[in-house]
Amino acid sequence: MESEGGADDSAEEGTYWMMMMMIMKMEDDQLELIKDEEKEAEEGEDDRDSTNGEDDSEAHSGV
Repeated sequence: MESEGGADDSAEEGTYWMMMMMIMKMEDDQLELIKDEEKEAEEGEDDRDSTNGEDDSEAHSGV
């Protein structure tokens, strides 16, 4: 009987660690998305002219 209980504990522990690894992976993915969004926002700010606040990428298109 003890071996069955030990097997249950081992399975539960394995499930616990599997869940923890999944959570850590999801957190890493979310951090990467946040960093990407921040980088895109910074790149968007680079297109702005600091003197007039207009978007330079369209202002010089000749339209």
